[in-house]
Amino acid sequence: MDKKKIDELISILKKNDLSEVTVEENGVKITVRQGDITIVEGGPAGVLPHVGGHTPNAKPAISGEDAALAELEAKYATLVSPMVGTFYRAAAPGADVFIEEGDVFEVGQTLCVVEAMKLMNDIVADEAGRLIKIAVSDGSSVQFGQTLLFFEPLV
Repeated sequence: MDKKKIDELISILKKNDLSEVTVEENGVKITVRQGDITIVEGGPAGVLPHVGGHTPNAKPAISGEDAALAELEAKYATLVSPMVGTFYRAAAPGADVFIEEGDVFEVGQTLCVVEAMKLMNDIVADEAGRLIKIAVSDGSSVQFGQTLLFFEPLV
């Protein structure tokens, strides 16, 4: 599928205020949802092609950093990215960061920004808490559902 058709899908999504559009053509399925594009080639719709290298019972190797993140995930609540984009700790280069590790934040407070398709999206707290750890570095690419912050909810 060419770029023009993908642009048409994005236009349809925006124009009709939809959250997701899916099209399948010649064995290629494309889903566009709020700044996220997924392309699956070959096979019937909904079936991912086998890439190889994975056996169902194999346990992946865990690096020290991954183990530390897994430990934090088991202990604390997380704030995840609602979209694919670029993570920023401040509203602009050189500006003060929104929050530092150890800071307490309130409901509705902006904690970070994720830039997607040239749009800056404020990521706000939906509950009060204390920031434990920032999981990604400033200016790095993030995926939908990727953990951005670990925090301890305040009750």
